[in-house]
Amino acid sequence: MFTGAIQGLKSENVIGTKAAAVEDIGVLEGIQGDDISEILVGNVEDLTDYGVANSFGDTFRVAYFYPDEIVVQIGADRTLIDGFFMAAAAAGYLSGVPNVAVPLTNKVLSGFTILRNKTFRPITLEQLTASGISVLQPVIGGGRVIHGRTTTQSGFVEEQELSIVFIRDRIAKTMRAGFQAFIGQAESPTLQGSLISRATGILNGLIGQGLITQYTSLKVARDKVDPTQWNISVKVQPTYPVNFIFIEVSIGLL
Repeated sequence: MFTGAIQGLKSENVIGTKAAAVEDIGVLEGIQGDDISEILVGNVEDLTDYGVANSFGDTFRVAYFYPDEIVVQIGADRTLIDGFFMAAAAAGYLSGVPNVAVPLTNKVLSGFTILRNKTFRPITLEQLTASGISVLQPVIGGGRVIHGRTTTQSGFVEEQELSIVFIRDRIAKTMRAGFQAFIGQAESPTLQGSLISRATGILNGLIGQGLITQYTSLKVARDKVDPTQWNISVKVQPTYPVNFIFIEVSIGLL
């Protein structure tokens, strides 16, 4: 799922350090207690936790985009709209990239403008990214993705990177389709060899497509419980994106 922020959500709201009410909290609207005791203690029921990590931190199937608003041209007018429309721009961009191993990081999404007051300090960008948020910053012609990632808080790069999630899905679909023809056939003395050959061909094809860089521990064997089932296991290394380059320069007398 590609989604994003609604207008009015500040960085501390999506990071999860402060609850928010995206509509104005008035005296009567914001304090909605059922009885006099709740009203006296200031029970504000409109406040909501919009923290991305709290809402989507347990899944790698969500990408959340920020900031909370962008500017688009509607007819002759430039109009502010919710930031979650960047999710549609990202989905459209990725659908036009044939190689799913290409990451969204550092790419420019176009069709809208991000106001300069949505430029964040490095420490804020780090906090937003650590919360599983794909932040865009204003550039000429659109917004540049600082780090295209999923919302997971698992800490595993293979779940954080959008491109690797796409790769694992492509591998699964390719493997299932590649072995579909064996389903419904009678077992033969050459079946195991045929399965190994097919698996090897598929894996080498994935290397040729640039989706994985190597594989190991390919095993094909009959299931120990169900004799009609054959188990295929393999370890693959996906094509990792380049997200960081660390540069160290020593200055002094040589």
